[in-house]
Amino acid sequence: MNNQNLFRETFEFGETRGLIITDEEDAITAAKESLRENRRKLEEYIRRNPKFLYSLKPVKVDNDSPKVAKLMAEASEKAGVGPMAAVAGVLADLAVEAMLAKGARVALVENGGEVSAVSDRPINVALSAGNHPLSKRVGFKLENFPVGIATSSG
Repeated sequence: MNNQNLFRETFEFGETRGLIITDEEDAITAAKESLRENRRKLEEYIRRNPKFLYSLKPVKVDNDSPKVAKLMAEASEKAGVGPMAAVAGVLADLAVEAMLAKGARVALVENGGEVSAVSDRPINVALSAGNHPLSKRVGFKLENFPVGIATSSG
């Protein structure tokens, strides 16, 4: 991806931290608002449903649950894991949705090592592996969107 005419901003609130890249400056604000609001809704939901936080197996959610909890439950059901395994990716997906609603044609959110992206142009992604000799020397080109990349930041 050509970095010309792209806006880039890092963010951090609570355990949520990462990177936003877009072609629409207003989309950065939309992404950060989405991350904050969906994190708040999730924390509120977990206070009422603590099993959602601790379960290592899929957890059913009610129809009136917030969208973030529903998407996490859906992803955890597919993978056979607890819903918190999906938290970073779902928050990134929802932030990208908010960016697209603001007219972004390039919308990428990296949240805790999980990447969600939609773009009208290819995106080059480098593999970052700390001090390993291949770190940032190996990568791949993303051309089919939407796309999610699951990694670990720790």
